[in-house]
Amino acid sequence: MKFGLMYANAGPFGYPDNLKHLARTAEEVGLESIWAVEHVVIPVGYRSVYPYSPSGRIPSPENLPLPDPLLALTFAAAVTTKLRLATGILLLPQRHPIYVAKEVATLDVLSAGRLILGIGVGWLREEFEALGIPFEDRAARTAEAVRALRSLWKETPEAFAGKYFRWPPLESNPKPVQRPGVPIVVGGHTPLAVRRAARYGDGFFPGVDTPEKLKAILAALGEECARRGRNPREIEITAGRAAMDLDTVRRYQDLGVARLTMPPPAFDQEGLRAGLDAFADPRPRPPAPARASGSPSKNRSGRRLGATSPFPPRRDRGPPGGRSRRSRGTPPSPSPGRRRGRRSARSARGAPRLAGRSSAPCRQSGSEDGGAGWPSARTARR
Repeated sequence: MKFGLMYANAGPFGYPDNLKHLARTAEEVGLESIWAVEHVVIPVGYRSVYPYSPSGRIPSPENLPLPDPLLALTFAAAVTTKLRLATGILLLPQRHPIYVAKEVATLDVLSAGRLILGIGVGWLREEFEALGIPFEDRAARTAEAVRALRSLWKETPEAFAGKYFRWPPLESNPKPVQRPGVPIVVGGHTPLAVRRAARYGDGFFPGVDTPEKLKAILAALGEECARRGRNPREIEITAGRAAMDLDTVRRYQDLGVARLTMPPPAFDQEGLRAGLDAFADPRPRPPAPARASGSPSKNRSGRRLGATSPFPPRRDRGPPGGRSRRSRGTPPSPSPGRRRGRRSARSARGAPRLAGRSSAPCRQSGSEDGGAGWPSARTARR
């Protein structure tokens, strides 16, 4: 099983010190990938219903910093060497495929073939209206844009003719390092998203949060692939979880999931390092000073922690890193609740917290975007 970290460009991670710390820490502890989200704008007072939250709203403020995902991942590529870099997701129908082909291929070259292109059709009508792109055409534009990208990534230039895009033979260079092109992961969990994944996805990222829901979606994917004469095993499955233990990981693995993504365990540098260290290393540690009473650390269910990490023990933990004082990119003066979260994250040094994420100020929910949650309002500002 591979593990990824979502929201790599959201909120405080949209600033250089924190993004560098997140990317390097994720790589050091053995995570496979980081995933960057996208909305080019959030229309003030939008009326579209976010279908994955009871409130019908994105569970973050409208002014949440969301840097461009490809630019944020380019920055992350420059400070890492092995970490895979993924858009989770890019709103492809809002972009012209000629530019996307160039930008994505360039980043794949600069990162030595580490890019994953997660795409979605979007749900926020007002965002499309601001761009002058018909909301009703978004699925058809996405399918055509995928064909256009793959055409531009071919070694030999060829003409392209579709309903929305048309051009004569064009030279688009550089070509991606990964051949025949950067893998395209389709986000979403609706029946239409299942069809899109079966039709043109190299991967599929259903925005659901339980193995039971995922099982039904993957069954539908198998049926759709059979109708198209495609082997569903060709499609790499990514899923998202807010919290996991070894048993949960095994359940997803039994369903054929290749990668599990999770939100950051914290949004400050110290808490992020502590949380990811605890997730990655199952070796028992002495209690932290705050727990000097001698009672073992437990999660919310009361189970002893520290023996359920899905990662194997690491022989070499590498340089400690990530312990700098709070940078300007980190939200200052946390609320009392946030301070409690930071203390919990620090206490993870004494006991890994794989199954319990009480210290992480983040929610997890499915998304037609292909994402699985957002940083909360407490972490949205610098």
